[in-house]
Amino acid sequence: MFDNILGEITEVPNHQTSFCDGIGGKKVFKTIWPYVSHLVDGSVTITLEQVVDAIRLIMDRNSLVAEGAGAASVAAALTDDVPGENIVCILSGGNIDFSKFAAICNRSIPKP
Repeated sequence: MFDNILGEITEVPNHQTSFCDGIGGKKVFKTIWPYVSHLVDGSVTITLEQVVDAIRLIMDRNSLVAEGAGAASVAAALTDDVPGENIVCILSGGNIDFSKFAAICNRSIPKP
């Protein structure tokens, strides 16, 4: 029964773990792809350094703590690759590990 609902799981090639674990899955459901594939063309690729900078900016300017996945939209919005004038970022995930947050405060990329 669940096989028909969930479909077959496909591994993401060359997967690398990072502190942005909320958006770094290594498997994708084939049945989901038709619903999200049109979003890939407009995607922005960001670096871990940009996510670290975004987390620091969010903390410095707003006194909010966001985890890597939660700050990724801010990191993307800060690039020159995002079209449009009005950009909305959803911040989430204040449950970042303290040692990872400390590394980010020291401008380092935390280990996964």
